[in-house]
Amino acid sequence: MEFRDFLSLMWRRKKTLFFVPLLAAVLFLLATQVSPPRYEAGATLMLKSELRDPWQKTFIQPQADEELLKTCIRLLDGNAFLLEVIKTLPFEMNLKTLRESLRYDNPEGSKLIRLSVLAEDPQRAARIVNSAAELAPKRLGAVLNESEILIVEKASITEDRRRAAVPLGLGLTVFLSFLWTLTIVMFMDNIWRLRHTARHCEDI
Repeated sequence: MEFRDFLSLMWRRKKTLFFVPLLAAVLFLLATQVSPPRYEAGATLMLKSELRDPWQKTFIQPQADEELLKTCIRLLDGNAFLLEVIKTLPFEMNLKTLRESLRYDNPEGSKLIRLSVLAEDPQRAARIVNSAAELAPKRLGAVLNESEILIVEKASITEDRRRAAVPLGLGLTVFLSFLWTLTIVMFMDNIWRLRHTARHCEDI
């Protein structure tokens, strides 16, 4: 198909190419409005690594052990720790739901462990994160030896990032629906051309 034919096809199917993405955009906006608002609560832990010289003087390591941080996150995501968190919560929550809700992140090049939870109830999200942050130093103390975990920041609540990402999601929805519609239109046009050519050959 030449570019001129492509432009001609787009002009002939302009209504379809316009209304399908428009419908997709409307449905996307309706979905974002109907879905319940969610809130993010986050807390930050810091690994404080210490070594002692022969004179028993303490100094701080310039960089945290990357493997030690990974071990800490694996322990915090283990069943034993999560069950301890559940026991401290004033509401019911099963192990699977807590594991899916609680997220851990280690910003690259740092000694920080970021805990976060998304929930429809901001107080619920904050309670989960704070409970996990308060239990973490005790749980990890047995494996850290000369190091320790400090609570740098307790839960702060912010609105769900999904709402902030609505413009980006809307743009992607319109763009992808336009490409999908254009692909279908071109496919159907090619089928029509092949049938027309076949009939023309039969007439000859």
